[in-house]
Amino acid sequence: MQNTNRHPHGLYFLCMTEFWERFGFYVIQSLFILYIIAKFNFSDAESYNLLGAFTALVYITPVIGGYIADNIIGYRQSILFGGILLCIGYASLTVNSLTVFYIALAIIIVGNGFFKPNITGLLGRLYPKDHPVIRDAGFTIFFMGINLGGFAAGITAGLLKKYVGWDSSFYAASLGLIISLITFAIGLKNYRAASSPPTLLTYKNKLIQFLHFKTVVILIALALVYPIMLLLRYEALDNLIFLIITVGLAFYIIWRGLALESKQRWQLYASFFVILLATFYWMFDFQIFFSVNLFVKRIIDRTVFGWQAPAAFYIGMAPLFIVLCGFITGKLWYFLDKHNMNPSPIFKLGCSITFASLAFVSLIIGTRVAGFGHHVNMIWVFVCYICLAFAELFLSPISLAMITKFVPRNMVGMMIGAWFVYTGGIAGQFAGKLADISAIPQHVTKLATMQHIYVHAFSIYALIALGFAVLVFILTPVISKLF
Repeated sequence: MQNTNRHPHGLYFLCMTEFWERFGFYVIQSLFILYIIAKFNFSDAESYNLLGAFTALVYITPVIGGYIADNIIGYRQSILFGGILLCIGYASLTVNSLTVFYIALAIIIVGNGFFKPNITGLLGRLYPKDHPVIRDAGFTIFFMGINLGGFAAGITAGLLKKYVGWDSSFYAASLGLIISLITFAIGLKNYRAASSPPTLLTYKNKLIQFLHFKTVVILIALALVYPIMLLLRYEALDNLIFLIITVGLAFYIIWRGLALESKQRWQLYASFFVILLATFYWMFDFQIFFSVNLFVKRIIDRTVFGWQAPAAFYIGMAPLFIVLCGFITGKLWYFLDKHNMNPSPIFKLGCSITFASLAFVSLIIGTRVAGFGHHVNMIWVFVCYICLAFAELFLSPISLAMITKFVPRNMVGMMIGAWFVYTGGIAGQFAGKLADISAIPQHVTKLATMQHIYVHAFSIYALIALGFAVLVFILTPVISKLF
């Protein structure tokens, strides 16, 4: 019998599986807005809209993937199929065609829906619910794997693009998914039972089971790729469908909760409310790939000993700071828990949004210290990323662990999917709209003019974040009582 005070062996295989999957995804994410501006001559506003739609859809499809894994094909087959689609999608980005680019994005979106929620849900099944400290620590380790993958992606993508070209970065992302799938397969013995299909659909005839799996996932994938491509192309249609899905999901969760006993029902509703609050943090965090990414490219002095670092290189620094700061927060949670002082997840959520506000304040200060018309020292970007690192560490691993603990077992995949819909989907859409404030018109070329636009935008971001943080702190005592 496994010692419940130690991490399950499957944690380390899942951690490396996620490392390589995130490596592939963040290669694409770090280059996305830079690529479409350089390759297809998109304006800032057009780039923000497309990246916002992509970000929203890439986090909405996990609801479908989570539901299918929970009720039809299980975690294992969902993860494998999703990884294959991601590999194909990343490689397809090398085709120099805007139409193929949209198709590739649609394939990536569908693949992410099958992969992303189910590896997190699978990890939750490996831990007993009555050991919250070791469970939280396990999710923090998993979270570190995600960010190490992001660090490696930013460094690799920037260097490959600078010295080899765009296509080499996309092939590297595809290779990362191949390594991810191999890692998952090697560790399968450690989570075979937890990742198996629901008992109802486990057939004695393996051929029938295999054909059933192939039929379901292929039909769903084919049915989703084309409409998703249309949503990426047409913003109004995307906004309408997005609204229907998010509101419909909220009502569905409420309806499912009515069938539960009182304690479980309110824990489910409280978990969902935490998801809604976390959404407001993520629309600020996503600015790393939106407005802050272009701010780094245009405003920051990126020269190091005579060598100019690519903009994507700096995006890789953000997850590195998360890893480094993770050791600090890990010790902090252990110390506070030992002395019965560990604050509630809701209070930590308020702290995370406060850190997000400080991140944009640091960029404003850096710009004013440098003076308008002068490039800003890169140290201020690092200060911004450190603030966002603490913000994310106060939020994501703790919240995901809480969801897998308090949500009924047969709803974990769906609720993790809901987490990605709201904290990724809604936040992604809002991030695109928020980034529009910082859009630089194509005719503007003066550094000082661009700096004034960015300072104005970042001031608005900081004030909005601070307002939401105050709201969360006010609501903390009420929501915490439900857990």
